[in-house]
Amino acid sequence: MNYALPVHALLLAIPLVVGFQPLIYASSETDRLLHYPVIVSPGAIFGRTASGVFLGSPTVAYLVTARHVLMNDTKALVKPFALVRGNASNPDEDRGYVLELDLDLLQRSGNWKEDFEHDVLVVRFMWDSKLTEGVQVKYEPPSGPAMVAFPSVLRLHDIALQQAVYLAGYRVSIIPRGAETSELNVPKIREGKTLLKDEEKGQIVSDYLAVGGDSGAPVFMFARGGAAKLIGIHIGRQDCSTPEGPMKCAIATPMNYIFSLIASFK
Repeated sequence: MNYALPVHALLLAIPLVVGFQPLIYASSETDRLLHYPVIVSPGAIFGRTASGVFLGSPTVAYLVTARHVLMNDTKALVKPFALVRGNASNPDEDRGYVLELDLDLLQRSGNWKEDFEHDVLVVRFMWDSKLTEGVQVKYEPPSGPAMVAFPSVLRLHDIALQQAVYLAGYRVSIIPRGAETSELNVPKIREGKTLLKDEEKGQIVSDYLAVGGDSGAPVFMFARGGAAKLIGIHIGRQDCSTPEGPMKCAIATPMNYIFSLIASFK
């Protein structure tokens, strides 16, 4: 899903060469990022898909995605249920962690927080080592789900410009009925550069290539020493003016807004 925002980022003051970066395949540095994106599929079966990420610890865990993946502009649910599939924590395990979410029940039970302005949504699916109301595990690998730990996050003021940034997401595809994935639906990494931090709008503007299905995907940078850091959630693209001419820039919501939603849970 691509989400076009009706605003323009002015990048004319930035002296850089911009352009969409090609899709890159796993390397010794980036292959670990493929461990983190999850498939989010509105509905009671895996069908058309978007992306997300699990964030948390062994005792408390959240699904983070773009709001428009599960909600429409009228503030109604796209579907009453959703299926989510993440990877196993142990990369040697072939089968992933699969959840079925009753979205209406999650909303009513207080385990759902959304930010319409910044187009992000957080579902608390585990609290105090217990599944929350409205969550059913369809399959749990022995090692549990792969997720980004809270310390592996950068807030907006810590993000450097003109640095490599990586989107890890699933392109949209139709998954055969009764299956959990398809040959087309595998995570890919797309590399770009950070162009602008818009603190007023709460956006990270980059030049990585985003395609349908990337909505809700995690966006990473590598810190000094090689540690991967989650910096935001991809929400769509928008028109940008650059020294090279007009282009479509990729927009991510910084983790600051995700933590604000998490802090509002009771």
